[in-house]
Amino acid sequence: MKSIKTKNEKAKLLNLWDRLELKLQESGETATFITRIEDIARDSYTVEFPVRVAGDLSLRVGQIVEVFFEKKNEAYRFKAGVVSIDARNENATTIKQLSKPEPTQRRKFVRIDIQGQVQFRVIDLKSDDYGQAERLESGALLNISAGGILLCTTADIKQGDYVLLNFKLKYHEKLENILGVVKRAERQQKDSLVGIEFLTRDRLTLPEHLHIATYLPPLATYFDDELEKHIVQYIYNQEVAARKKRLSREEK
Repeated sequence: MKSIKTKNEKAKLLNLWDRLELKLQESGETATFITRIEDIARDSYTVEFPVRVAGDLSLRVGQIVEVFFEKKNEAYRFKAGVVSIDARNENATTIKQLSKPEPTQRRKFVRIDIQGQVQFRVIDLKSDDYGQAERLESGALLNISAGGILLCTTADIKQGDYVLLNFKLKYHEKLENILGVVKRAERQQKDSLVGIEFLTRDRLTLPEHLHIATYLPPLATYFDDELEKHIVQYIYNQEVAARKKRLSREEK
């Protein structure tokens, strides 16, 4: 029988408040949930109420889910069983790890296509002026997830650049000066396809981001739990609207 990693061994990969994506497949249907770790036991995790962002299935005790997470820019997955759902504690859910984490190429977050405008400033790391950001640029928002955005722009931007993002989600307030880092920038004739990862306050303590702290403008906003809830709720609403349209077409 294969042994499960102990708490100390698992801590190397998963820690409190790490973000997880749960994928549930049942009877030919699929649902995806986003959550965070609230407690870690020897072979199980208690997570906050999982927010469904895709599909119609609901989590129940006894189900098997596939768990995805990311560490140091590497994605991992493992299988887990739903052990309990505590209705008295805002549906905090306990899952038991059934397999060892293994690397995967799968995206960490559910993404949805979106049309809209985004404005951004590239932070100038060569300037002696504290908090200096370059001129305001614009682009077309192509898709969004709880982890970042994909946009198209004619601006000169490259992988590794730090940016401050301004954009608005339908029925939500405008999100301003959200700190992000460019993970990829692919030039396509006159435009660039740019993938940007949102940065949280705790991620700035990682060695690869420590140098940016000195250059952050005073108005820079970290990507925190409240902003994530805005985006997760937006994605959920879009999924619901898309399902209603499909059902409406099928009924005609």
